[in-house]
Amino acid sequence: MEGGKLPPARLRSCRLCRARSPVSADLPYIGYALWAIGDLTRDRSNYDAAFTHFAKSYEIARAAAGAEPTNTQAQRSLATSLSNLGEKEAFLGNPAAGDHNLEALEVLQKIADTDPANLEGQRDVAEVQLLVSAACRQLSERDEARTHSRIAAEILERVQQLDPASAETATLLDRARQQMKALQSPAP
Repeated sequence: MEGGKLPPARLRSCRLCRARSPVSADLPYIGYALWAIGDLTRDRSNYDAAFTHFAKSYEIARAAAGAEPTNTQAQRSLATSLSNLGEKEAFLGNPAAGDHNLEALEVLQKIADTDPANLEGQRDVAEVQLLVSAACRQLSERDEARTHSRIAAEILERVQQLDPASAETATLLDRARQQMKALQSPAP
C-alpha cells in the first residue's frame, strides 16, 4: 500500500465490477472491503470509493424493489442498502444519513408488520432503530435518540424471550441498553 492508497492493480476489482452485469451482488462486498481498507489507512479516498459502491448497490436495490414491490427479499435488500448508506453517511459527517435510515426503517417495519413471527425481521427493525438513534444523537436530538433506543430495546427484549439462545439478539440488546445509558447522562 503506497501512501495509504490502494495500488492501481488492487483497484482493478472496482473496474471489473463496473464491467459486470448491473445487477452484480458484489457491489456491497467491494464497498465493505474498501471501507475496511479506509479504516486501516484512514485515507478518505478509500471511504469515498466504498461509498460509491454502496450508492450503486442502492440504485440497483431501489430498481429491483420498485419492479417487485411484493417481493420481501427485494424490499429487504433495499432496506439493507439504505441502512448501509445511512451508516456510512453518518460516519462521513453527512446530515442526510438519518433520512436513509428512516427510509430503511419504514421498509423494514412494513416487512415486520406483514410477518410479526419473523424474528429476523424484528431484529432488523431494532437494528435500524439503533442506527436512527445514533444519527439523532450525532445531531444533538437526544430525546429522539432516546426514543429510538428505547423502541429497539423493547423489540429486542420481546425477541430474546422468543429466542433466548440468539447471540445476535443478545449483542443488539446490549448495544441498545448501552445507547440508552449513554443518553441518560447530560450531553457533553
